[in-house]
Amino acid sequence: MVYGDMGDHQKAIADYNQAITINPKYAAAYCNRGFAYGNLGDYQRAIEDYTQAIAINPKYASAYNNRYYSVAPSKANIGVP
Repeated sequence: MVYGDMGDHQKAIADYNQAITINPKYAAAYCNRGFAYGNLGDYQRAIEDYTQAIAINPKYASAYNNRYYSVAPSKANIGVP
């Protein structure tokens, strides 16, 4: 998460992609990559990653929380009330 903390979300996403390639069942990598996508304004991809994290670990509370906060901006960007 260092790249993300530094504001370099593209590099963070690249690292999360590598982590997911190594371990496709690593829910935290999906959740963190979703957070990075959200910081870039790509809410649809963020929602997809949070949903995947939840599919891997249905008790992953942070993924539910982050997905909730990604849905509102996503709907606002497409004009859905």
